[in-house]
Amino acid sequence: MARSFTINVSDDKGRAIACAWARAFRNDTQAEVETQYTDGNGSATFSALPDNVDCYIIALWGKQSQYFFSEATIGTTEIDDLAVTTAKIDALAVTNAKINDLSVSKLTAGNLSVVGTITSGGKFVTAASPDPRIEITQTLIAGYSDATTKQFYLQASDGKAYFGAGACIADASGLTIKGATLTLQDSAGAHSGTLYIDTSGNLRLDAWARIKADSIDPVSDNAYNFGQSTLAWISLHAYEMRLKEVTGSPSGLTGFGELYTKSDNKLYFKDGDLIEHVVAFV
Repeated sequence: MARSFTINVSDDKGRAIACAWARAFRNDTQAEVETQYTDGNGSATFSALPDNVDCYIIALWGKQSQYFFSEATIGTTEIDDLAVTTAKIDALAVTNAKINDLSVSKLTAGNLSVVGTITSGGKFVTAASPDPRIEITQTLIAGYSDATTKQFYLQASDGKAYFGAGACIADASGLTIKGATLTLQDSAGAHSGTLYIDTSGNLRLDAWARIKADSIDPVSDNAYNFGQSTLAWISLHAYEMRLKEVTGSPSGLTGFGELYTKSDNKLYFKDGDLIEHVVAFV
């Protein structure tokens, strides 16, 4: 890349010098890089000075000379206005710059903002494919585990959040889990239960659960959020339901029916008047 630099040549009385011969040299190798002549206003503009090397310029007219120094715009200096297309920058403080292609091994910033838009073919990528990475495009924020597998993504077109390789979706209608199992654990992670839809379309709950030692009491047992003054409707759809055998007959609760089994291998029903019945099998 090249940069521009303008000099203004004048004599000791401040009069502009026209047709002065001005030559620019690299400060590191002293090689000449460009020659210009001043115009009627004593100005000469150099347009081929190297970006990353300081240059000195000597202007000659008659038996007089004038020296100028042009500091490099890339390096450990502050750059106010710069358009960078291909360059290696070791240390740079940028206040107003346009960068077309930039490869950064490490970026430290208090706040990083992008003003404008990401083009339809452009993206922000945290690592090279097929490594695990985050990609941000105009319409998508996605996390990839390899070259093509999106493990999670936020999609602007429908406002949905996808995760679990796209099997789980969160949107305005709620949470959808496709072909997966919802696993619930206690706070210590020692006990687990699973909730899922089987291949026949049945809702399955597989877990060891203790609601009460011998019965479900929706009126008084508000520790299980059934409420104190309203009835609770419990709907189960499963292949089987197992009831622990009880010893003796439960005391029951007026206004509620109870279903239970005893060690005599019979099924019992106690009605709302606390009368016990044996369920007959035909």
